[in-house]
Amino acid sequence: MKVYGAICINDKGEVLLVRGRRGGKWSFPKGHVEKNETGFQCAVRELKEEAGILAPEKYVSYHKLHAAYYYVFAIEGNPDLNITDTNEIDKVEWWPLTQLPTENCNVDISIFRTMMKNIREEQTCMEYIQSDYAHRRASYITHGIELSQAKTIIAQT
Repeated sequence: MKVYGAICINDKGEVLLVRGRRGGKWSFPKGHVEKNETGFQCAVRELKEEAGILAPEKYVSYHKLHAAYYYVFAIEGNPDLNITDTNEIDKVEWWPLTQLPTENCNVDISIFRTMMKNIREEQTCMEYIQSDYAHRRASYITHGIELSQAKTIIAQT
């Protein structure tokens, strides 16, 4: 079953992250698609359940990272954060792009952080994430992780 999520960036260039209750790891809001639900609908639902944010009608970009397919949303203003799904999520916060966690985070945060290292000063976060370069970079990083995992599995057999 596919997993879809939301990468939300606000006016200040901060990124929305949620922390899982069980593992204590930071991640983007995400979850499994439900019956008769599109990937976009899943991302919107998960964003509402895990952070209390209503997604804009249109997304800015779309990226396949390692653990999920993500719709990127530009969030205007400073909406209230309110966890509805307290069984899965225990904290939700906006993080400055330059201070994304390096520990206790899922692999997609690591990929996103690496992908965003090449943002130029004259670019906004949204301009960069929509660029062809950002899409190629995400694919390259994700492919490298998949190859590394395949090598590990082969070595264990």
